[in-house]
Amino acid sequence: MIGNTDWWIHTRHNVDLVQTTHFGLIPVPYDFDYSGIINTPYATPANNLPISQVKTRFIKNYCHNAEAYSDAIDRFNQQKTAILTIFEEAEVLDKKHKKSSVKYIEDFYEIINDPVQFGRYLDESCEFVNTIPNEAPK
Repeated sequence: MIGNTDWWIHTRHNVDLVQTTHFGLIPVPYDFDYSGIINTPYATPANNLPISQVKTRFIKNYCHNAEAYSDAIDRFNQQKTAILTIFEEAEVLDKKHKKSSVKYIEDFYEIINDPVQFGRYLDESCEFVNTIPNEAPK
């Protein structure tokens, strides 16, 4: 959703694992200055990723078909208004950044709710992720 590729689960780069009773281990990423929604002037994707801008969304996950994401998509859709409201009402953001953040989130919803677009997005990411070694990029 926020275009964050600056994490790596294998080496826990910018991600912690939190143990929960109900869901087991949950990865919790942090350090978002290289995410597309923040879009800092110095942010660039890792050299080994097939994207040239941090605003370009790229899923770092092993291959699953679109159906595997249906529960997550439903949850995102249920929270859409609340998520957008966070950015629209954020006092720390000026008008320009509110507008660009809301647009970035709305673009995410457009992707996940269009089966063709979402399938293409998964296919492009899947091709890359299945070829990476089991260690973090340097």
